[in-house]
Amino acid sequence: MTTSKNPKSHEDWNQFSGKAIPGSIPLQPIFFEKVYPGHSLVDIGCGAGRICFDLLKRGYGPITGVDQNEDGIRIAREKLRDMDADHPDRCQFEKRDALQTGFEDQAFDAGVILAMLTTFTTPETRLQVLREARRIIRRGGGLYLTEFMQTWHHPLYYERYLQGEQETGVWGSFFAVDKSGSIALQAHHFTERELVDLLHEAGFAISHWEYSKVRTQTGKTINGAVIWAI
Repeated sequence: MTTSKNPKSHEDWNQFSGKAIPGSIPLQPIFFEKVYPGHSLVDIGCGAGRICFDLLKRGYGPITGVDQNEDGIRIAREKLRDMDADHPDRCQFEKRDALQTGFEDQAFDAGVILAMLTTFTTPETRLQVLREARRIIRRGGGLYLTEFMQTWHHPLYYERYLQGEQETGVWGSFFAVDKSGSIALQAHHFTERELVDLLHEAGFAISHWEYSKVRTQTGKTINGAVIWAI
């Protein structure tokens, strides 16, 4: 694999069809300990609304799902229209950029970011996403964040990290492939220090951190971090 194959990143996320947007991570119990039905919630990088619809079924709302992928938002809106009549009052989907959402300051009680920072190719853009989340989540609320962590003991990722550093010039970054073996995007797996530094610089304090095994879009089981930040 080489950089000439032009892997996708957040900058050209619309190249994915809505149904092909990666999304394989469920919410962990700490989310439900911190966020309750009635709390206003923003899902940043919602894709086609998988997590939003799960929360609707659990009685949560109001929920706002945002993503810059037009097809994902279209699919989510169509599914929402097909649901019970009361759901539109508790959920909406909007095409917005995670780097600059346009929401008012402290507009939400809580936020969700599930394995989205992995798709941003520079520390600066990852930090900008978290700063924007900090701006739109009220003080006293919190951010639920799950990310992929470096997993050196996995033979596939051992080779991928070494090759990825040569190809991308960044330690922990590599070209992720889809189920067909084609390059899907440039991904980044984090160290604990990286995520902690990013969250602190964005203005968050970490109140919960746990390691959890997570599944990638291609079915691999690797290390993940589950975080509640305030």
